[in-house]
Amino acid sequence: MIIFTLTSYWISTRIPLEASILRDRNMLYRTNYLGIVENTYTLKILNKTQRKFTL
Repeated sequence: MIIFTLTSYWISTRIPLEASILRDRNMLYRTNYLGIVENTYTLKILNKTQRKFTL
């Protein structure tokens, strides 16, 4: 949980950032092995700066 929080903060404070969420066009939904209905999305995060990325 701490890693998720720190990563979320780090991403949200970046000024030149582009993010997009795309839904899978091929499948409206799928059922997993537990019988729960799931939707599939793809998250893309682009770094728009010219400097090298380091963690």
